[in-house]
Amino acid sequence: MALAQRYSASFLDTGLTFRAIALLCDIEREVAPENLAGIWRRRIVHQVAEPPEFRELIRIDGCDVTADIFNYEADIHLDDVAKSITLRSEILSYHEALLTVPRTIAAGRDVSLSLLADAHLHVYLTADYKSRRMRRRQQTLTMPDRSIVVGCTTSLDCSVQEELEKRTNMVRVDTSQLTPDAVLDLICERISRRSVI
Repeated sequence: MALAQRYSASFLDTGLTFRAIALLCDIEREVAPENLAGIWRRRIVHQVAEPPEFRELIRIDGCDVTADIFNYEADIHLDDVAKSITLRSEILSYHEALLTVPRTIAAGRDVSLSLLADAHLHVYLTADYKSRRMRRRQQTLTMPDRSIVVGCTTSLDCSVQEELEKRTNMVRVDTSQLTPDAVLDLICERISRRSVI
């Protein structure tokens, strides 16, 4: 989100929708994610972060659950949501509708593969396991102020990784030894080289 703030662009973290559906599974007393296909869109609203507030909101049945989607209750259902082909297709369609606003920065695993495959630039933030774990812990401790957290990818399937590395619009940044501000500066430098924004 810090990158979107720097460029006064809208911001979408696609993972929040997955987490919202996972939380809805728990709210509905352990309902299987697949059973929410076709239903979740009537109950979940994902508000994209836009200038000047830059506050991304998740609502379920009208209630703000943004801080709750990183709780254990969502974590336990997240893999099942991600594995559901039907839900992934519906979520992709939902995100496509959210990304009709020009000058949008999106974060999430599906962004480069499906959602914005032809974007001007894809930046993949990687980090060693220890750094990722420390950042996830810090993110949990600082909720709901997520604006200071720099996300990073976790492991990618080898075939997916090979496909991504062939792309000319892809830049990989190892953030293991970098502060969030240094990561942001490096990404901005890469963007200015490509005259993207």
